[in-house]
Amino acid sequence: MFVSFDISFVSFDISSISEVFSLIILIILFIEILQFIIGTGSLDIDDVILNTIGYFIGYFFTKYLLNNNS
Repeated sequence: MFVSFDISFVSFDISSISEVFSLIILIILFIEILQFIIGTGSLDIDDVILNTIGYFIGYFFTKYLLNNNS
């Protein structure tokens, strides 16, 4: 899931980091709330924060790799 989100956002070339941040927060919150409703996990703010940080590390790493390979 991580890699597919990462490559899709980099390939669409969203110029505003706030757009990417807003979209990824909504996706992560949706997944966390869905886990809570289904009962497969707990709704935890730490998960949201750490997933967001992890996403941006991967986002910038992938963007760096794609720019250097071009």
